[in-house]
This record gives sequence, C-alpha cells and structure tokens, in this order.
Amino acid sequence: MTNPERNQDLKHCGIDESYIDCFGEHVRIPEETCESLLLVMHDGEPDSIEQGIALRSERALQLPLLSVARVSHQHGFIVTGVERDRLVNAEWFATLESGKQVRGPLVVSDVEGAAGSSDVHVSFLGSADWPQGIHQLKLRAGDWESSSSHLLVAPEMSYQQPQLTGPNPEKLYGLVLQLYALRSRRNWGIGDFTDLRDFAIAAAAQGVDTVGINPIHALFPSNPEAFTPYSPSHRAFINILYIDPEMVDEFTTSEAAAELYASDSFQQLIGACRDSVHVDYQKVSQCKLQMFEVLYADFVNLGACARRASFDRFVAERGEPLALHALYESLYESFFLSEQRLCGWRQWPEEYRDPESPAVAQFARSNQYRIGFFMYLQWLAAQQLETVQRAALEAGMKVGVYLDIAVGVDGGGSETWANQAAYCFGASVGAPPDPMAIEGQDWGFPPFDPYKLRELAYAPMLENLRANMKYAGAIRIDHAVSMLRLWWIPHGGGARHGGYVRYQLEEIVALIALESHRASCLVIGEDLGTVPPELPGVMDRNALYGYRVLYFEMEGERLVPPENYPVKSLATLNTHDLAPLKSWWDCSDIALRQTLGVINDSAVAEKMKGERRHQKQLILNALHHYGWMQTFKTVDEAVALTPEINDGLHAYLCSCSSAVVVSQIEDWMHVVDPFNVPGTFREYPNWQLKYPQEIDGFFEDPERLDRLSLMRRVRTA
Repeated sequence: MTNPERNQDLKHCGIDESYIDCFGEHVRIPEETCESLLLVMHDGEPDSIEQGIALRSERALQLPLLSVARVSHQHGFIVTGVERDRLVNAEWFATLESGKQVRGPLVVSDVEGAAGSSDVHVSFLGSADWPQGIHQLKLRAGDWESSSSHLLVAPEMSYQQPQLTGPNPEKLYGLVLQLYALRSRRNWGIGDFTDLRDFAIAAAAQGVDTVGINPIHALFPSNPEAFTPYSPSHRAFINILYIDPEMVDEFTTSEAAAELYASDSFQQLIGACRDSVHVDYQKVSQCKLQMFEVLYADFVNLGACARRASFDRFVAERGEPLALHALYESLYESFFLSEQRLCGWRQWPEEYRDPESPAVAQFARSNQYRIGFFMYLQWLAAQQLETVQRAALEAGMKVGVYLDIAVGVDGGGSETWANQAAYCFGASVGAPPDPMAIEGQDWGFPPFDPYKLRELAYAPMLENLRANMKYAGAIRIDHAVSMLRLWWIPHGGGARHGGYVRYQLEEIVALIALESHRASCLVIGEDLGTVPPELPGVMDRNALYGYRVLYFEMEGERLVPPENYPVKSLATLNTHDLAPLKSWWDCSDIALRQTLGVINDSAVAEKMKGERRHQKQLILNALHHYGWMQTFKTVDEAVALTPEINDGLHAYLCSCSSAVVVSQIEDWMHVVDPFNVPGTFREYPNWQLKYPQEIDGFFEDPERLDRLSLMRRVRTA
C-alpha cells in the first residue's frame, strides 16, 4: 500500500494526517503517530495496519452504521455490495424507538462518479411522518434482508427558548458561580442545592434569567480527595455532596438523625467544615455520609408508602445505568477502603473489571443494602436539583439552571467501567503545543471511540445529555470542538506527539438537537481555542450557541464592537479557567503563574504584561467611545479596577448582540485568586477556594443592585 493510499484509509478511520495550529501554520502528523492511533483504537489487537483499517471500514457493511434524517427532509444513504436489481424491488423496514414496526418503498439511484462500483444510493420519503428518535432500519426484498442500521431522526436545529426567537427576540442575562465555593449561614461547609435554590429565587427577583454553575457530575464519595469537577466518575449522575441533608424528608422524622445532629461532636464537625478557609472535602464527606447513612436506614424502614413508590419509579426510570453506577460505587468503596491504591476499576482485581463477570454478580447479591444506599443518594440529589430548576422558573427566570457537561471522565470511574466498549484506553485526550503550553497538554482521560459510538447509536453520550438536560434550562458543552475532533495522545508518547481523531459532527449535533427539544433545553458550546473552520457554521445552523469571552475579543487596535458579536452566542467577561477581573486588571494573575512555575521565563511574563497593558487601554478606549465612561482615561490613570470600570465592562457586554450574557459572581465580590489555574495540580488549591462572603446577603449590596439594574436596562433597551 502506498503512503497516499494508507493516509486516505487512515483518514476514513477518522485519523487526520495534518492540522492548522494556533499560529495558522500547517502541521503534518508523522505517519507513525497516525498508525499508532489506529492500533490504540483496537487496543493493539490487529496483526497489521491493513487489518486495523479493514476492521474500521464500513465498506464491509451493506448499510452505514448510522445515518441522520432531519425532519421534513428526504432521507438517503449508500448501500454497498447489494445488486441494484434486488434493491429496485426492496422496501425499507423500521423498528421505531417506541417498538412499533413500519415499512415503505425505496427510491434507487446510481451514485454519481461511482461507475463500476457496487455502491447504490437509496432514499425514501421525507421524514416528516417519522417520529423523532433513534430507530432500527433494514432493507428487505422477498427472503433477502440487509444488515441493520441506526436511523437518527432529529429536528432541524436545537431547542431555543421562545424568548430567543421570533420577530422581537429578547436578550437574556445571568450570573455564574462555583457551587462548592458558596458560603452560607446554614450549609455544611460546601455550597449545596438549597443555597443554589435560594440564590436563584433572589436573582430572579432582580430580573436575572439564568444561573450557571460548575459541573456537578458524580465524583468518588469514598475518596473525597478526588474532587476535580472536570474529571468526574460519571457525567450522567450527580455529586452527592451537593445534597442538603436538612431538606431530606427523613431528616425531619428520624430520631436517630435528630440525635446525631444535636450531638456536640457532630456540631463541632459541621462548624469546622463551615469555618474552613477552603472546602475541606474530607471533613464535608465525613459529615454528610455519616448523616446520609442514618437517613437511609430510616428510609428503608418506611415500608410501602408514597415516598417509597417515588424512589422505585426513579430506579425504574434510570434503569441499568443507575444500577451499574450504584454497584460501581459500592465496589469502589470496598476496594478503596481496604487498599487506597485501588482507586479505580482498572486497578481492581481482574475478575471485578467486567461488570458482567460472575464475581461482580456475586458482589451485587451480597451488597444489596449498600447498592440501594447509593441509589438513594442519587435520588435525593435529582430531587433537590429538580426543585432548584422548578423554583427558578416559578420565580420568573426564563432559562433557570445552566449546567456544565465536562468533556471527559476519569479513566477508572463509573462511566468507563459501565461503557468499556465505547472508550479507547491506550490513549488520553489533550491539546497540541501552543504558546501557553509549549509541550502540549495531556488531560489524562480516555477518549470516546468514534466507530464504537456510532455502533452503539451514541448510547453513552445520549445518557449523559439526557441526564443533564432533564433538570436544566441550558447546558454548556465543555470543549465543543470535541464534537468534531480530539487530540489523542498514545500512552508513553507525550502530548506533543499526539494526533487529531475526528468524530461525526453532523450526527452528534443531530443527537443534541433531538435531546434538547425533548428536554426544552438551550445548548451552548464552549468553542474557544483553536477552532476548525467548519465548526462555527455547523453550530450556527443547528442553533448551538457559541462562546465569546471579552478577554479574547480583541481585533487589531480595538475591542470587537458589541454589534459584531454573533446573536447565537453566550458572551462573558471571563471563565473559571481565567483570572477574575480584579486580578486580570492588576496583572497579579501573571505574577501568580510565575510563582507557581506555570510561567518560568521572566521575559515571557514581561511580554504578557505588555500585551495586557495594551488590552486594558483598548477596553478604556471602548468604554469611553460607547459612553460607559464619561471621562477618557489612559491605562496609567486607571491602575486599579474601579466600580466605574467594572460597571462599564458589564454594560459594554450587555450591549452586545449575543442572545445571552453571563457574569461570574467573583467579579462582584472583588475576588483575586482564581478558582483554577490550568497547568497546576498540588501547587495550587484548584476547586477548593470559597467565596470571601456569605451568599445569603449577595443581593443586599447597593453596588451589586445598581450593576444588576444597569445590566437589565441595557439588555432590555
């Protein structure tokens, strides 16, 4: 096989031979890297590259693994290796998502430019009569039946709130917070769903349309030190530390719970959690799990009642994924408590790594009570999150809760254990070299296998989308470029020696459109960094809102004018990975990264400070030009971030064309320290900082009320 032929075949397997880097330069990926990525996809099993390519090819299949039909469009695809005469007399036969079976006639035509091949194009009537969903499709003619294919029937585009569409669309605005970081007079040392509910109700009274939070995916209850929200155990389940124990029904009825809560030792533990400078995940977990165990014991003794029936319905609705997650939690707890190095299923004894093994089945039979306990916690978390969303909408919010879906999961977590066929464990995901990470980045989690995802009709991705959209008015897809491609790093090679693997963008956005309409949920894609040129157009056509960060919205000698922001976008000053406004303005974020060793070249730091100085002047120029600062100031005159500059920036942002604008509440609390410093691990307390003030009185501050009033006026002008 010649190199061009091999490169073409590798490309058909989703492996790119080159890419455009952050400097606009064309970079060719070494052939040996591309071949190693192919072997990773097969876990090193093929005897040769050629065999690996053959196993990844759909040429051996009569029908494609999966095809997409948009409502009201005629649908068609290419059939391989079937005589044209047979197809002329064939009809399609489908088993719908509901179980109903339907059939109809085919239209057969030649494939343009494919003379002499065995490919034939078939199509059938528009999909307006097809229910939306994922169906099973075959072709039949007499006794002959084709291979099976998944057919995804989806709306034209993703869901948008009615206020965002029509002849006079509204411009919405919201606030974003780190839920774990909330201090309050009543929580147990970590922000919880009651804090979020109360904040949402108070915010709605000020005209706020949405409240965004960090990912709240399930982590590892038995291992409180694994608290990174962007490296979860399972994205379809919830971090149980956000449950407010005092809002659980059993808390008010259990004598044992009342006795535990009133004890001096327990009150001292809660006080220590509440008073700690950072979130003390060890103590918070100890405190909450101790109470949860008492509450569950009381729940088990309830017997038949409406509350027990509600729990049983939840278990039935979530089905096997919940059962496997609770089983994983129980196994993890058992192994981790006996030996802490066994902190993920890939370190467990061999017989427990397969969810369907006899050893796992025996463990499940012997640990029904504990498995039920972890199901109970997921039920409580879902109930309380649902209460937050309902309260936000009832208080007048147009969107309500805005959830964040992480781009990946811990390779030893619940999600990968339950869906092993969907992941490639011989590589990790990251990013190629750029000015901020000259060796590239390795984020450490395994990538989805694009071929297996299609074979599974995207079931693991569907579960994650459905679970997060259920209790939210909007979701944010972290690293939205992952819908199109991911930087795979074969183990042992280093981040700079990776390559891009492609996914089926049109299929994934169709899946998102389908689920967003089912849940009435707006979808926002975090499309920052090096974005392939084809992605923005696809996102716009599918009503997937992009991300616009003011820190980055500079073009030449000016800020991007407000009217040039895309309508289908969310605009913000910054993100959780960037410096709060106060430290960005005084450049203390650069000094911090120097101290932490993220920047280890003083010349680079000085260059960054010079660029920052220029950016700040562009901001001052724009604020004066658009009338948000009455007196023109130079950067030397505006050394400190003043309320006038802060208000001006928020007004500037609110005047932009973006349909949604959000602001991080740390910029309202004069926070200096970032919640996360990318490129650090133990050097900095990422995801542990608390806000400097209690959240209870957030809307009592006159400066904040004035800013909210300003934002409301500008957004509705």
